[in-house]
Amino acid sequence: MIRERYRAGLPMRASDVHDAFLIDLAGWHFGGWYQAVRAARIQPEGKPHGRRQRPPDRLRRLTQSLLRGPLPSAQLEHLTGVWRQEVRRRRAELGIVRKERRRACAWLSQIKRLLGRVPDVELAERVGVRPMEIWRVRQALGIAAAPRRALCTGEVVLERLRHYRRATIERAIATLPRRQASVMRARVLAEPPVSLARIARRLGICLQSVRWHERRGLALLFAALESRQRARRGDRSPAPERSHRPRRSR
Repeated sequence: MIRERYRAGLPMRASDVHDAFLIDLAGWHFGGWYQAVRAARIQPEGKPHGRRQRPPDRLRRLTQSLLRGPLPSAQLEHLTGVWRQEVRRRRAELGIVRKERRRACAWLSQIKRLLGRVPDVELAERVGVRPMEIWRVRQALGIAAAPRRALCTGEVVLERLRHYRRATIERAIATLPRRQASVMRARVLAEPPVSLARIARRLGICLQSVRWHERRGLALLFAALESRQRARRGDRSPAPERSHRPRRSR
């Protein structure tokens, strides 16, 4: 791949190479881009990086015996330095067609019924793997991601709001900033609650901004409700007494 890039007249300096996969392969097999270019018998540009990511592996030549062997294309890529898609293409030219499936995950049976219902991060913490592994298995099974949990329609928020009257909530929302108040009216007071996408179209802002206003407005709303509740119970601290000093006579 490096020789093909050199023959095409493309820049060979590492900072000018925008192919992340090629850079990763060079670092994996040769320790860096500079060392990989030298291994291709091309005069590299620039200077080698001081820290080597990995000592250079002893690459093997991709022969027909390896292509016809039992090793998968991913393992042949690490063994020979040939891209796995190129390995599959050469195998197809030889008439070798095989399904290179990953081995089954031992933890899949534990969480298979929860895929698409529970966020990938929570499932990863439950079985002790990375969230990327959960995402890969879910994509392979054709299961969509779990819907993002909204704050205002969650059970915890609804349980806290049940302790306040609707008129009290309306007065507390009226004290919020204009945009956050409009989001809270649409999410808390409306029946049924307005979706975040519809609020974004109504206000002319992005969905991420609506989520931020919902989170910020909810925090200010509960702060205002608790402040009103303390004022109603008379829990406010008394104001400091002013000392009355006699006026000086002129």
